[in-house]
Amino acid sequence: MVVNDGLKDYHELISIIRNVVRYVHASPGCIDRFKICIKEARIVDKSIV
Repeated sequence: MVVNDGLKDYHELISIIRNVVRYVHASPGCIDRFKICIKEARIVDKSIV
């Protein structure tokens, strides 16, 4: 299928993103630093809303 072929290209990228999310969630220090980065970049944190 065309959709599956297209998703294969993104499989590695999705895997990397999932690993980064796991790493950040595993450490309270990483979560705090991530929240600081969100504020500095002026990104809306949807988990607080």
